[in-house]
Amino acid sequence: MKTPSSFPKQKYRDRWGIEAAKDDLFLHPKAENWLKFLRLTGELPIEMRRVGWTGIGFTREQQDTLAAHSFTGALKTLIVSLYLEEHDVKFDVRRTLHMFPLHDVSEINGGDIGTPRAAIYPELKQASRDIEGFTNSDLQKLLSNEPLATKFRDLTREEQEQKTDESKLIKFVDRIEALFHLFRIHPQPYNDKNDQYFKPIITSIESEGMQKYLQLFVDAFTEAHKRGDLSRRELTDIHDEDNEERRLVLMCKDLQGVKHIDRTSWTWAGLKKHEIDTIAEHGHATNIATWLLGEVLQETGVQVDTRKLMSLSLVQDLGKLYGGDVSVASRDKFDERRQASYKIRDITVKIITDNLGKTKLSETVRALHDERLERNSDHNIVVMIASRIMDLVHFDLVQRPNYGDSYRDFVDDKIIALIHSIEDKELQKHMLCLARKWIFFIEQGTLRHSGHALLGGDGRHYIK
Repeated sequence: MKTPSSFPKQKYRDRWGIEAAKDDLFLHPKAENWLKFLRLTGELPIEMRRVGWTGIGFTREQQDTLAAHSFTGALKTLIVSLYLEEHDVKFDVRRTLHMFPLHDVSEINGGDIGTPRAAIYPELKQASRDIEGFTNSDLQKLLSNEPLATKFRDLTREEQEQKTDESKLIKFVDRIEALFHLFRIHPQPYNDKNDQYFKPIITSIESEGMQKYLQLFVDAFTEAHKRGDLSRRELTDIHDEDNEERRLVLMCKDLQGVKHIDRTSWTWAGLKKHEIDTIAEHGHATNIATWLLGEVLQETGVQVDTRKLMSLSLVQDLGKLYGGDVSVASRDKFDERRQASYKIRDITVKIITDNLGKTKLSETVRALHDERLERNSDHNIVVMIASRIMDLVHFDLVQRPNYGDSYRDFVDDKIIALIHSIEDKELQKHMLCLARKWIFFIEQGTLRHSGHALLGGDGRHYIK
C-alpha cells in the first residue's frame, strides 16, 4: 500500500528517533488483518442486539448488545474466578479470562438464538451453531498468524465442547449474567426452573471445590431473587451479617449498571447520543484488543503476563460505575479536573470493595484498580493503548473524519508518547511499530468496508 503524503510518517518517526520503515513489525502484512479482526469482534458487537431476548418478550430497547453482555460476563468471570481462587479451587484462571470475551464473537453474523426457544427446538440451536462455526472459521483465517489463529480456534472450540471445568465455568457465568439482566429489566417471582438452569452445569464439573462454591453462589443468588433484591429499582443494601456469597451476588447485580452508562466524554468530541458507546461496550472492545495484543506480543518473545493484562482491562472503568467520565483532552489539560475525576473513581471502587467485606477478593480488586489508575506499570500502559486504539476505531466508524494535524497531535500525545513511557525497550519498540501500523490503516479508511469485505470478499461493499 502506498503511503499518502498526508500521513505524518516522518513526524512519527522523528519524534521518537525510531525509523519505523526499517522495523519488520511496522511492515508486517498480518497487522492489517489483526486490526480487521478487532473491528469485527470488538467494535461490531457494539451494534448488535442479543435478539434471542425477543423470544421472552423483550423489546429492542430492553435487549442488551452482544458487546455489553460479553463485557459484564467477562467481568463476572474475573470476580467469580478470584472468589474461587480465594477458596483454593485449582483451575486455569488465565485461560478462563481469555475464553469468555471470545466465546460469543461467533454470533456477529446471526448466531444468537434464545435459550428458551433452543431448549424446545434443538434443531434451531444446531443450525445456529452451524452459522457460528462458519463465522469462527472466517475469523480464524483472518488472524493469519498460525499460533494466534490456533489459540483462537482452541479457546472457542473448548467452550463449545464443554469438556473442561474452565469451559463449564464460562457457561455458568454466561447463564448467571443473562439472569441478572432478565431480573433487572423484568423483575419476576421466583420459580424452581431457575435452579434447573444451573444444576446440569454444576453437577458436571469435576472439581468438587468448584462445585461447592458455585452452588453456594447459586444459593445466595436464589435467596436474593426471592427477596426481590435483583431489581434495578432496589439499591444494594449490605448488612454486617451478610455472608461472602450474598455480598458477591449483590456486587454482580450492581455491575450490571455499566451496560447502561454512556461514555459521556464522547460528547466533547462531537458525537451524538446514538453514536456513543457504553462503559460495558467499550470495555468489551478493549478486552478483545488486550487479548490480541497479549498474544501477539508473546509471539515476538516479549515477556507479558496475559492474565494480568486481561484483569487490568476488565477493571479499567470500574470506577465509572456511578459516573465521572471526563474527556481525556480536558482531564489532561486541567489537573484539578483529573484529580476530581480520579476521586470519583476512587470512592466508587472503595464502595464496591467495602461491600465485599474484608476478603482477599476485595483486596485484589482494589489493588488491580489502583494499578490501573496510577499508570505505573508496562502492563497497564498496554491496556491503555488497547483502549485508545479502540477509541480511534470507534471514532473513525461513527464520524468518518478527514484527518488533520490536530487529530495527529492528539495521537502523538495520547498514544505515541504513552508508549514511549514503557520501560521494557523491546515491548516499547513492538508497541510503537504496531500502533503506527494500525493508526495508518485507520486513517486510510480500511475499517469502513462491510464485514464481508473485511473477511476478504468484494472490497466494493462499503458501510453506508
